[in-house]
Amino acid sequence: FPLCDSAKLIEYFTPIFKNLRNENIYMLMLNNKLEQLNCIKLAEGNAMCAQISPKVILTRAIEHRCSCVALAHNHPIGSSFPSSEDIQFTEKLEYLLKQCGICLIDHIIISPEGGTSICGLRM
Repeated sequence: FPLCDSAKLIEYFTPIFKNLRNENIYMLMLNNKLEQLNCIKLAEGNAMCAQISPKVILTRAIEHRCSCVALAHNHPIGSSFPSSEDIQFTEKLEYLLKQCGICLIDHIIISPEGGTSICGLRM
C-alpha cells in the first residue's frame, strides 16, 4: 500500500523505534508511485539527540534513485512534539531535496506517547 499519509507513516515507523533507548534516524525511500524501495538507518545518537547532515540524507536518496523520502526519528524520552531544531532541520532538508527533484513526504517523530508529523503541523 502506498505510504503517503502521516497516519500510515506513523504506523509504519512505530515498530522500528519500539524499545530503543537512543535517538535513531531512519529514511524510507519511495518511488514515484509511493511504493517502498528501501528503509535505512541513517544515524544513532544518545538518549537526547541524534545528528545527521542534510547533505548525507540527500546523497543517500540520490544513491537509491528514489523519487520521495519520509524521514523519521524517535524521542525515546518524553514527547513526540518536535523541537524548534527538528522543524528548522525539516525545512532545510525539504528545500535541499526539492532542488534535486526529490519530494520529502513527511518527517515523523515517534515517542512512547505516539507519533507526530512535522509536515502535518504546518497545515
